[in-house]
Amino acid sequence: MKQTVHSGIGSTAGFHRRRAGYPGIDTDSGVSAMLSQFERRELERIEAWFRQADPRFARALAQGTPPAGSLRGRAGRAVADGLTTTLLLLGLATANVFLLLAGTAGLAFAAWLHQR
Repeated sequence: MKQTVHSGIGSTAGFHRRRAGYPGIDTDSGVSAMLSQFERRELERIEAWFRQADPRFARALAQGTPPAGSLRGRAGRAVADGLTTTLLLLGLATANVFLLLAGTAGLAFAAWLHQR
């Protein structure tokens, strides 16, 4: 059974899957038979708002990939990762508790940066 995922933004919110034999999905159009007319209209309204408010995000959803972060954000995360790794390795090599604690705090900061 061939499975396809339709992640483009279409007339029915574009967040549906087309799968043969999947309950609640019309395999010809990909429209969920479980949604009421009101729910479909609301999803279309939300979709139109996303296209207008953030076209880059809407395109990324249509392509199925997350939008790329800014170069400055990626560089900041890379610097935080590198500095944290350096502090931890130096702390282990020299048995310096201060460097180990600073590296551990850096890990928390780097994790926070990666989640933003």
